[in-house]
Amino acid sequence: MLAPLDTLLNLFRILLVLYALMVFAKNMLVLPKFDVITVREDTGASLIKELTGQDCPVVVDPTLLLTANQWVDLLKIEQPLIQDK
Repeated sequence: MLAPLDTLLNLFRILLVLYALMVFAKNMLVLPKFDVITVREDTGASLIKELTGQDCPVVVDPTLLLTANQWVDLLKIEQPLIQDK
């Protein structure tokens, strides 16, 4: 006989919580080992500060520091998928 669906859903929720706690614990062990941590959003900086006590600079996404043509040149792309107009 199969377990009722609500019992299975509750078990699944418990497993998700346990998994989230495991990931959190692992990150708490790993994050302090980094010399510098940077993020792209203020909320990420606040979270890192709260978790590690380290200040965390907010930086621009590095992929946005170059133009499309600079990326084409850098990656030596012969035929870009999207042409400039």
